[in-house]
Amino acid sequence: MKEEEEDSVDKRDPAYYEERIPNLSKPWCARCRLHTEYDYHRGIGPGGSGSGAETFICKKCGGQSFKIGNPVTFDILSCLLIVFLSCMSLGALSYAKESPEYVILPAATVYAGYYLYRSGQANRRRWKEFRSWAMSKRF
Repeated sequence: MKEEEEDSVDKRDPAYYEERIPNLSKPWCARCRLHTEYDYHRGIGPGGSGSGAETFICKKCGGQSFKIGNPVTFDILSCLLIVFLSCMSLGALSYAKESPEYVILPAATVYAGYYLYRSGQANRRRWKEFRSWAMSKRF
């Protein structure tokens, strides 16, 4: 079926090449392995504001498209945040005898660390997939 789609596409059309040239500023569909057209959705944030998560849905296959972020930058920012929260947690633990609710911050730090680690893994996986695709295109 993919061969039929490739045959029916006009290779003289500039959009054909725009989909296939790697570009970090455009969402990329891992299923199609192209920069396809997409539907943009913004989730509803707290209080009904439109500041929720951004989602890009591929118009060709219906899968989720991603804006690829550099994993090194993400990892550095994650580490800085965890170090900051850990320092705050140590300070909070010194007051835990006076007020037991200070134990919540160390627990939240552990949860944030786990969440950032999992998000970092997903980001690295997408980055690796995108880079291998970009290298196969020799860009």
